[in-house]
Amino acid sequence: MELKITSENGEITLLAISNLSTSLSASGGPADAQSTTSGSENVSRVRKNLSFSAYLDATGMLYDTSDDHHIISMISGLEATVLDKDKRNPATVNFKGTEMGINSGDKYNLTSFNTTFEMMDDKGIPLRAKIDLAFTQEFEKPAEGESGQKSESQNSKSQTEAQQSEW
Repeated sequence: MELKITSENGEITLLAISNLSTSLSASGGPADAQSTTSGSENVSRVRKNLSFSAYLDATGMLYDTSDDHHIISMISGLEATVLDKDKRNPATVNFKGTEMGINSGDKYNLTSFNTTFEMMDDKGIPLRAKIDLAFTQEFEKPAEGESGQKSESQNSKSQTEAQQSEW
């Protein structure tokens, strides 16, 4: 399975993907046990979470080694793509892998980046690594009364009311 990750910092293609998982979580609203509203009305934020494992390989079993793929340089390339230029904050990334149900226009931020070196040669050079990555996409529910955009008639009506109150 192939997955391409793109950001303003570059792009990288990962070939050996496993344990792909997506989930939705909702939060917010009052924790009042006597609330009479339904649960969906109390939700103020929804998160879509995406996680997967990517295997980086220099043995020739998963990746073609003729391009001189080294595990450390592959990890550096992945870090450069998913982190900002200072490598301190997550970059906003897109995925190109729609066959897995990921919309290519969706923007995600990195939440977790864990590396496990699974195989090394006799000199201690990594030959295979497993990278566990987790990303989140956050949606906020507009506050009560915020509809985003008003129609022209609503704008002109509120302007007229404001002018009348000044008189």
